[in-house]
Amino acid sequence: VETGTVLGSAFQLPGWENLPLAGLLRAETGLPVFVDNDANLMGLGEFTFGTVTKGKNVLFFTLGTGIGGAIFINGALYRGSKNAGGELGYIPFNYRDQEGYWEDFASMKALAEQYTGKNPDTPPSAKLVFERAAAGDHAARELIRENAHLVGRGIAGYINIFNPDTIIIGGGVSDSQRDYIEQVKHEAFKYALPDCSNGLDIVAASLGNKAGMIGAGYFALSR
Repeated sequence: VETGTVLGSAFQLPGWENLPLAGLLRAETGLPVFVDNDANLMGLGEFTFGTVTKGKNVLFFTLGTGIGGAIFINGALYRGSKNAGGELGYIPFNYRDQEGYWEDFASMKALAEQYTGKNPDTPPSAKLVFERAAAGDHAARELIRENAHLVGRGIAGYINIFNPDTIIIGGGVSDSQRDYIEQVKHEAFKYALPDCSNGLDIVAASLGNKAGMIGAGYFALSR
């Protein structure tokens, strides 16, 4: 964020350690360039311009290949001491005697892979799982129910820590699966402490896939 250098450690981007990304793009384009975490920018776009935000203490979750997120405390994006905070998908998690991180079991990628494991001829696609469930596929419905349970359980932990005003769930799943969001909400409130969840809204993101671009533009303008 401060220097425009990608420090690395993201397994999705091998070889991107200490990469001076802003400088490289600035040299190629002649334009000012700024760099930030993608989930932070999605959260920033939704927090600043979305229609569902209530209050100044907000948690944003994006469900996809992993579980990304952004934390807003008293109206400001929380970054941590080294600008590496907000990795919400990386709580250590144990599920069915398997050790890993929350996102290993609760992401849309995990949902898709579980369905493909039961249906080997099916390509791994969370969108397809939801389509099959809507068409009456019992196995797809059960996997979605299990996924909503895992997502809600993880979110409950964050509710108990942060006592937020609003939780926003983004990613492709939030665009069309309102009933899924309701399942997640039900599971989250089941495990959240009443004093921490009283008055809390858990809602689907309003900006869809535009959130990251809007947040990036706002971040650049603010710099």
